Amino acid sequence: MFGDDDDSAGDDDDDSAGDDDDDSAGDDDDDSAGDDDCGYAIGDIGPGGGVVFYDKGYESDGWQCMEAYPLGNANGAACWGCVGVDLPGASSSSIGDGLSNTLDMLAGCANETTAASRTADFENNGYQDWFVPSKDELDAFYGNIMNVGLLPGGFLYEGTPVSSTEIDATSIWVTNTSQQQMFVYGKSDCTLIYLPVRRF
Repeated sequence: MFGDDDDSAGDDDDDSAGDDDDDSAGDDDDDSAGDDDCGYAIGDIGPGGGVVFYDKGYESDGWQCMEAYPLGNANGAACWGCVGVDLPGASSSSIGDGLSNTLDMLAGCANETTAASRTADFENNGYQDWFVPSKDELDAFYGNIMNVGLLPGGFLYEGTPVSSTEIDATSIWVTNTSQQQMFVYGKSDCTLIYLPVRRF
């Protein structure tokens, strides 16, 4: 009798615990933790007071989501800077590379009226870690927020927002809000709008 009870306990309770409880904890809890780490949905107001526009689904390199603070023309236009100077470190289009692009812009362009310097000086909700988005980050903001009508009231997304992605010594990528696509612009154009973004 005791032998039968112990065996059944071993066969049913322990195995089911191993198969169901432990596996489900590994499969469900870990994955959901990765999905929920950001704590914000696309279109929410983020910790920096901006609009959350990107979630890569997991945390790596200290961040998972991105928010943007559309200023429109409120703070004036800015130049990209470094006209005639090639900055290879600012050439990436990828999501996640806007920060490194911006740091290269700041190092290579001393002009205080650049989009990079103005963005680096921007502060909101106690955060001053904003940067100029890369081409793909800028495109993600348009696709995930503007294209589906998720921009909250009080923000302005207009004009020609600039990316931190350089093409060559004289040209850069920008987006045109009226034509809803990316364009090549000259670095010397000082009518560009800067869109501060940050990672968290």
